[in-house]
Amino acid sequence: MGNAFVVEVRGRHAGLLIRLDDGFRFLASLPEVYDLDEQVFPDKAAACAAVEARFDALQAGHLPAYAAFSLGRVDDGLRLAS
Repeated sequence: MGNAFVVEVRGRHAGLLIRLDDGFRFLASLPEVYDLDEQVFPDKAAACAAVEARFDALQAGHLPAYAAFSLGRVDDGLRLAS
């Protein structure tokens, strides 16, 4: 059984899950989910649900408190405005 898992959301590599004794630590690779970085989840499903919820909130126009950037048009995925 592996100890690291890639988390992909909407075709984008959002981060990695690292297996711990007490759950899974998420290591973010996208700014959209930096607030979840280093968070420990009880299982893979909970981590994936949290990442998906973050993308849903961004697409709905609810920016996280840390976001100091502007989002470009959202169509088939999220992208940062240039």
